[in-house]
Amino acid sequence: MIDKKPIQDMPNKAFGDKHFASEFNTVKQFLLKTADAVNEIPAMIASDSKGEATPTSSPTPWAPGDPALFEKWEVKVAGTYTNFKDENNQFIIITEDDFKDSIVQIWVTNGVAKKEIIKLPEVDYNMSALDPDSIDKAETGKSVSTYFKSQIIPPKQTSFLKEDEINLFDKNAISIGYLNNGVFSPNTSYLTSDYIPVVSGDVIRTQTYINWACYDANQNLIIYDTVPGAGEEFTIPNDPLIAFVRTDAQIGYKDSLMIVKNIPYPPQYVPYGDNVIDYKDENFKSLIVSTVRENQLALREKHLNLLDTSKLINGFMRADGSIDPNAGAKLTDYIPVTPGKRYIAPGSWDSGYFDQNKGNFQLVTGVGGNFLIPNGVYFMRVAIPASALMPDSMIYETTQNPVDFIPYELANIVSELPAEQLRPLCSPIRGKKWGNIGDSIANFGVGYKVIIPSQSNCETFNYAVDGASYAPKSGQTMVISEAYVNMANDLDIITVHAGVNDVTAGTPIGTNSDTTNVTFKGALNVTFKGLIKKYLGRKIGIITPIQREGNSYLLPYVDAIKEIAKIYGLPVLDLNSSCGLTPDIPEVKAAYFDNIGLHPNRDGHKVFANKIQTFLESL
Repeated sequence: MIDKKPIQDMPNKAFGDKHFASEFNTVKQFLLKTADAVNEIPAMIASDSKGEATPTSSPTPWAPGDPALFEKWEVKVAGTYTNFKDENNQFIIITEDDFKDSIVQIWVTNGVAKKEIIKLPEVDYNMSALDPDSIDKAETGKSVSTYFKSQIIPPKQTSFLKEDEINLFDKNAISIGYLNNGVFSPNTSYLTSDYIPVVSGDVIRTQTYINWACYDANQNLIIYDTVPGAGEEFTIPNDPLIAFVRTDAQIGYKDSLMIVKNIPYPPQYVPYGDNVIDYKDENFKSLIVSTVRENQLALREKHLNLLDTSKLINGFMRADGSIDPNAGAKLTDYIPVTPGKRYIAPGSWDSGYFDQNKGNFQLVTGVGGNFLIPNGVYFMRVAIPASALMPDSMIYETTQNPVDFIPYELANIVSELPAEQLRPLCSPIRGKKWGNIGDSIANFGVGYKVIIPSQSNCETFNYAVDGASYAPKSGQTMVISEAYVNMANDLDIITVHAGVNDVTAGTPIGTNSDTTNVTFKGALNVTFKGLIKKYLGRKIGIITPIQREGNSYLLPYVDAIKEIAKIYGLPVLDLNSSCGLTPDIPEVKAAYFDNIGLHPNRDGHKVFANKIQTFLESL
């Protein structure tokens, strides 16, 4: 603790001229504020959550002259928290929007409250454990089989990766009524489909519809349209918030209606749920495990011949983007293309270019089947003269330049996943059980303990507790040298990340030969030796505390951790010297730490999470 009395006793008017006296008084106020912040550090580090706050809860009373006090309150309910007041003596107000993808807390420092909103990880695929040898589809699944060794498999004359999701209309999930400007209205003469997952650019085809409407992920209306009578197809508008579509029809169509997405309307009725996953090559059946996102396979077919004759329809493109159903031409489905590349077709009538969302139509005429793709174009539909269409016709990118006919079904099997999604599939700790024990840094709700599993597909078993220390201390929340015995016995990897609370408790460092946990080195000996015996042959790693403001007071304890770990041959990740963050730089503190430079925020954890993951993968 810093004694503020000598600073307070300095006269407000110091020696020298008035200008110097003013500068001196400014420095004095800075020193007093710095002393207050430093004196709050022990309480901040040792603090644990006070539990859940409600609008009627009250923080612990505090008055000037009392010991420094810091509390964290979990918030689950929106409202006005009248007993929690900020630095301007205003009530803390929590809104429903504060909870969106976030954890909400109220932090109270010496009676002054502050709302803290902690964003949850931006993980867009399933983090739950899956059987790596299962061939069942996971709705938000992940991962491919352990047999997957590279990104490319030689061409196979098979479509074993193709999942045909056919009829999306579930007649058992309909609502009796119609869409009135996108809002459901009961009426026994009509039916409305359930919410069907879509994204911008999806082409919806159905036998008939009266109205359609698009909704966001929370099923809030975004856009609607009214097209009386029979309909053939419509395209989902370009809006990143769109997640669902609904259509309505007369009740008499209940048993015959189909709704399909991005495929031609089937000539015969296909019941809802009769989707086909076609594994024509049994040698690859164990290779395909699950989807990464809906409709996005971890492995995909990359076709050399882009002409899928099974999806041809009569017609060519009009200038307004509609289709002239002229039988003299056969129009392809949407063919994915790359800007700047050239594609060859057997010939062409009026065709079309489209953007990434299959919108922004451009008419293409007079190219004779030779298409140089301009910037901004990612799909094309080619109208092939019926007279030019032969059994061996192809559409191909010119660098392929096939000598012989290549059937559409012949494809390379490639991974289309970006690096951040490939990494979990290749991580050596994928599927491993990781035991994480430590203090508040290891326990941070959206910190590295959840970032690493999202990047590696390991399974976290969290034993970290705010305020934990290696050795016993006053007001103890958890003693690591005693609590490690309660960790699960079947863990594959164990890490210990703690030490700063031993510093603030004033735990004596002790000697290397100490065998009880009354000293810091004694507690390290007990912990490290105990973990080695409990997890014989398993992977154990030790992590030092990251830097704090005024980091020098931590260094003797950091050195002790490295010294005792070396005795037992345990690998150490010295984050104190390599985490990449120092809160002594104001800009770093503001961007990556809490307001007194102790606990890194979500962005701070992102800085060193990869270091910790690499450390785990190296054990």
